[in-house]
Amino acid sequence: MSVLAAIPIVTDVPPGGNRAASPAMPTEPASVAALVRRQGLLGPEALSRAELVQEETGERLEAVLTRLGLVSEQALAEAFSAVTGLAILAVTDLPPAPVAATMVSASFLRDARALPIALRPDSITVAMANPLDSFAVTAIGFAAGQPVQRVVARASDLEAAFDRLYATATDRSDDSSGAADEADLERLKDMASDAPVIRAVNRLVAAAVALRAPDIHIEPADDRLKLRYRIDGVLHEQEA
Repeated sequence: MSVLAAIPIVTDVPPGGNRAASPAMPTEPASVAALVRRQGLLGPEALSRAELVQEETGERLEAVLTRLGLVSEQALAEAFSAVTGLAILAVTDLPPAPVAATMVSASFLRDARALPIALRPDSITVAMANPLDSFAVTAIGFAAGQPVQRVVARASDLEAAFDRLYATATDRSDDSSGAADEADLERLKDMASDAPVIRAVNRLVAAAVALRAPDIHIEPADDRLKLRYRIDGVLHEQEA
């Protein structure tokens, strides 16, 4: 019988480190843009410019904000913490070795900017640059077969941790794949960033890889798409 019988709930780590008594706070904003507006991190014009850059490049909005120097990583982490009640990860709490490495692919985690930092019998703790990313939370929960506890992390701390923890695996992958044509790779990246639909499909495929799901079923409904992954022979519905 599959251990992934249902979507795991989210049980989070608030400031101070104690587990929250209930799932995610109902007042959480639905997106990074909503967070920025609620916390007054940027004016409307600056936010619109950042969203335009996001649309053109395909980057995550939080990455655009920090890359352009519109919002500091620390300010963004504090804003996430303020609206979610989650703790901000200390660098000293990063794991010395990869956690749940056989459950979730490193490429998916790096793309999601989410790093498992502790695995217990009843939960998996994940440090996230964007803890509002419910897609990543659900995918990791499915892959681990455990409820997810979120903590907030600065993106640069996560990048350094990925480089340290997964460098060997990345090197092996690079060696086995041989020398790729860099121009072709750049063209593929450009194509992926040109169309939101392509980016959405890429995320679905990446999630399927992370979940080790051989099939993705997409069914149109009246007001949404029904998305199902086949895991251990059973279809599990996901939010589209």
